[in-house]
Amino acid sequence: MRLATSSSVLFAFVLACSAQAQVPDVPCAADVLHQQKLANDPVYAARHAWFEHQARQAAMGRAFLSTEERGGGGVLTVPVVVHIIHDNGPENIPDAQVLQAIDDMNQAFANIGFYDPLTGVDTEIQFCLALRDPNDDATTGINRVQNVLTDLIVEAQDIDMKNLIRWDP
Repeated sequence: MRLATSSSVLFAFVLACSAQAQVPDVPCAADVLHQQKLANDPVYAARHAWFEHQARQAAMGRAFLSTEERGGGGVLTVPVVVHIIHDNGPENIPDAQVLQAIDDMNQAFANIGFYDPLTGVDTEIQFCLALRDPNDDATTGINRVQNVLTDLIVEAQDIDMKNLIRWDP
């Protein structure tokens, strides 16, 4: 479960930054928050350092179980939910952009396509949109929330924004 949660957070940051990247000269809120937390929260900084260490261990091939160690189960698929907060403007990105972001992330984790296969490995981890919500109802995996919190003041509105989209992991 930890892997799914960490991967979901990673995906959220990747998608948030790729969506925001379309607006020139506007930094990704995820990057701003991350840098602020690193500078001001020693517990967060320590956890981040631990996670980075684990990621380096994974890159060296021993932090995750191999396909054989997982019982020959093949690729580990992690369902994710993409929460899109919009106010009926350009921030309400189309489903196709979400699907492209998932495809890009899957290529990165598989070390194919744009990513140089000579410098990495296939992690045997892929991502897909979740099919069930926390109530076990069917979902597309794309959760759209109409709200004015699209031009976020990070320091003042971060928790308000998160409260719009919280799902039980």
